[in-house]
Amino acid sequence: MSTVSWDEVKRQTDEQRRAAGLPVRSPEERQAAKERLRAEVRAYRLAEIRREQELTQREIADSMDMQYTVA
Repeated sequence: MSTVSWDEVKRQTDEQRRAAGLPVRSPEERQAAKERLRAEVRAYRLAEIRREQELTQREIADSMDMQYTVA
């Protein structure tokens, strides 16, 4: 059994995607996607905590002296 580096696996995957006509993200695009996902997870977790504490968004905003606007 041979060992293949993670970088080689990613390179091969990108090649296969290109050959199949599928989009291949740049490192910058991948990083941006990771950051968006992290932000989404943080927002979800904060909402969970708020609900566990039986607080409304308005109550949280008021406690932080923030302007609260309903969209």
